[in-house]
Amino acid sequence: MFRCSHSLISIEMGFKGFVTSDWGATHGVTFINAGLDLEMPGEPPLNATSSGLPTYFDSRPIPPPPSPAYTPKQRKADPEAAIAAAKKAKVAVVFVWARLTPVFGLPREQNKLVEDIARVNPDTIVVLNTGHPVALPWVDKVKAVLEMWWPGDEGGWSTANLLLGKSSPVGRLPVTWGKRLEDYPATNPAYPERSEKGVDGKTTYSEGVNVGYRWFDKEKVDSLFAFRHGLSYASFTYSGLRVEQAADGGLDVHVTIKNSGAMDADEVPQVYLGAPGVTPEGVHIPVRALAGFKRERVPAGPAKEVTIHVPARQLEYWSTKEGKWVRASGKRVLSVGASSRDLRLEQTIN
Repeated sequence: MFRCSHSLISIEMGFKGFVTSDWGATHGVTFINAGLDLEMPGEPPLNATSSGLPTYFDSRPIPPPPSPAYTPKQRKADPEAAIAAAKKAKVAVVFVWARLTPVFGLPREQNKLVEDIARVNPDTIVVLNTGHPVALPWVDKVKAVLEMWWPGDEGGWSTANLLLGKSSPVGRLPVTWGKRLEDYPATNPAYPERSEKGVDGKTTYSEGVNVGYRWFDKEKVDSLFAFRHGLSYASFTYSGLRVEQAADGGLDVHVTIKNSGAMDADEVPQVYLGAPGVTPEGVHIPVRALAGFKRERVPAGPAKEVTIHVPARQLEYWSTKEGKWVRASGKRVLSVGASSRDLRLEQTIN
């Protein structure tokens, strides 16, 4: 919430709900006057009481007494018990987690645990609770990997519904899942200026517009899982690509999708635009850029036509010379598919 008054939220907008801040984003009376009801996480109760603003710490229960230390004996016994249980199970489900360190890996002995369980049970599924991509050295040894991120209090139900087939997965990766940390533009040792330390204390984003999947495409780097990748309990085929000019100057992209599986499921077709054949001097346009996508329910059996709108702005680039958005000219390839590396249909447009 920025520069917004309490009267605007509660009276003019008619908002009757509860306003809370982002984690650690607000500090001070200004935000109370702007309509804030709860500061997250706020300060310890002593400081919070003096300011009068409820905080996360006020609502937390009193922590229980510290539990006994996790002894070396117990640390050895728990993995052994998990492996023994996996041997007897029809399917083994292993939950692993990561926070911020290591930067591109699972903490402690989790990789070893996954490999040990997969060794005794070929039908092993791994559920990831991470906030970022991590190395998966055992990925070819397990039957499935389900990324649930940090799903919150209701994450258990969601995970169970997906594992049991009550719902079909529809999430798509918002990032490229690299094979190595060095594959990313900010952590490639060939470009020290992009690192957190930078050069002479200054970080320079020299990759320009080629962030994320655009960097992988430009450098032709293979990823473990591509940007916008995601599997489903259904199988989808694409056909009948048609591209029309839209009333707003953009494009309407039509594609026919058939669900050849036995379960109704959602698919997320995506539109990518290639760079024009001729790029003006001083202008940087990625090799390929996501221009539009749509989540669509596709029943099992009959084919369904899906229309994805590409706004006019997606066909433009910012001209520093002219100080405005300019529509790119020349022929370029429009592709449709299920991820940035799973492009199934294409058409050349002007």
